[in-house]
Amino acid sequence: GQNVIFSIKGTHAEYVKTKPFHHTQEILEEKDGETYFRIRVQLNFELERVILGFGDHITVHKPNRLKTRIKNTLERAVKNYEDSEIKQLPQV
Repeated sequence: GQNVIFSIKGTHAEYVKTKPFHHTQEILEEKDGETYFRIRVQLNFELERVILGFGDHITVHKPNRLKTRIKNTLERAVKNYEDSEIKQLPQV
Protein backbone atom coordinates (compact mmCIF):
# COMPACT_ATOMS: atom_id res chain seq x y z
CA GLY A 1 0.00 0.00 0.00
CA GLN A 2 0.86 3.66 -0.23
CA ASN A 3 0.59 6.43 2.32
CA VAL A 4 -2.16 8.85 1.34
CA ILE A 5 -2.22 12.18 3.16
CA PHE A 6 -5.31 14.34 2.87
CA SER A 7 -6.99 17.14 4.77
CA ILE A 8 -10.65 17.84 5.32
CA LYS A 9 -12.21 21.16 6.29
CA GLY A 10 -14.66 21.96 9.04
CA THR A 11 -17.45 19.69 10.17
CA HIS A 12 -16.78 17.23 7.36
CA ALA A 13 -13.65 16.19 9.28
CA GLU A 14 -15.84 15.13 12.21
CA TYR A 15 -17.72 12.80 9.89
CA VAL A 16 -14.49 11.24 8.60
CA LYS A 17 -13.29 10.75 12.18
CA THR A 18 -16.38 8.66 12.95
CA LYS A 19 -16.54 6.96 9.53
CA PRO A 20 -12.91 6.38 8.50
CA PHE A 21 -11.94 5.91 4.86
CA HIS A 22 -9.86 2.88 5.88
CA HIS A 23 -8.91 0.98 9.05
CA THR A 24 -5.36 2.39 8.83
CA GLN A 25 -6.64 5.97 9.12
CA GLU A 26 -4.94 8.20 11.66
CA ILE A 27 -5.10 11.90 12.45
CA LEU A 28 -1.82 13.71 11.84
CA GLU A 29 -2.75 17.25 12.83
CA GLU A 30 -5.64 19.63 13.36
CA LYS A 31 -5.06 23.31 12.56
CA ASP A 32 -6.83 26.32 11.07
CA GLY A 33 -10.12 24.46 10.73
CA GLU A 34 -8.55 21.57 8.80
CA THR A 35 -7.80 18.04 9.92
CA TYR A 36 -4.93 16.14 8.30
CA PHE A 37 -5.27 12.37 7.96
CA ARG A 38 -3.09 9.51 6.75
CA ILE A 39 -4.21 6.15 5.42
CA ARG A 40 -2.16 3.32 3.94
CA VAL A 41 -3.99 1.81 0.96
CA GLN A 42 -3.71 0.60 -2.59
CA LEU A 43 -4.68 3.43 -4.93
CA ASN A 44 -7.89 2.47 -6.70
CA PHE A 45 -11.07 3.73 -8.33
CA GLU A 46 -13.13 3.33 -5.15
CA LEU A 47 -10.78 5.58 -3.16
CA GLU A 48 -10.97 8.22 -5.89
CA ARG A 49 -14.81 8.13 -5.78
CA VAL A 50 -14.79 8.63 -2.00
CA ILE A 51 -12.37 11.55 -2.28
CA LEU A 52 -14.33 13.17 -5.11
CA GLY A 53 -17.51 12.80 -3.06
CA PHE A 54 -16.16 15.34 -0.57
CA GLY A 55 -15.91 17.98 -3.30
CA ASP A 56 -14.22 21.17 -2.18
CA HIS A 57 -14.01 20.05 1.46
CA ILE A 58 -11.03 17.72 0.87
CA THR A 59 -7.49 18.16 -0.42
CA VAL A 60 -5.15 15.29 -1.30
CA HIS A 61 -1.56 16.20 -0.43
CA LYS A 62 0.28 12.93 -1.17
CA PRO A 63 1.06 10.92 -3.20
CA ASN A 64 1.44 13.23 -6.16
CA ARG A 65 0.06 10.58 -8.53
CA LEU A 66 -3.28 10.52 -6.72
CA LYS A 67 -3.29 14.30 -6.24
CA THR A 68 -2.84 14.77 -10.00
CA ARG A 69 -5.57 12.24 -10.88
CA ILE A 70 -8.07 13.98 -8.59
CA LYS A 71 -7.10 17.43 -9.92
CA ASN A 72 -7.47 16.29 -13.54
CA THR A 73 -10.87 14.71 -12.84
CA LEU A 74 -12.10 17.90 -11.18
CA GLU A 75 -10.85 20.03 -14.08
CA ARG A 76 -12.76 17.82 -16.54
CA ALA A 77 -15.85 18.10 -14.32
CA VAL A 78 -15.66 21.91 -14.36
CA LYS A 79 -15.52 21.82 -18.17
CA ASN A 80 -18.87 20.02 -18.14
CA TYR A 81 -20.37 23.21 -16.69
CA GLU A 82 -18.41 25.74 -18.74
CA ASP A 83 -19.79 24.88 -22.16
CA SER A 84 -20.51 28.25 -23.75
CA GLU A 85 -23.08 26.82 -26.16
CA ILE A 86 -26.56 26.13 -24.90
CA LYS A 87 -27.14 22.46 -25.50
CA GLN A 88 -30.44 21.23 -26.85
CA LEU A 89 -31.69 18.99 -24.08
CA PRO A 90 -33.99 16.05 -24.71
CA GLN A 91 -37.66 16.73 -24.01
CA VAL A 92 -38.81 15.03 -20.85
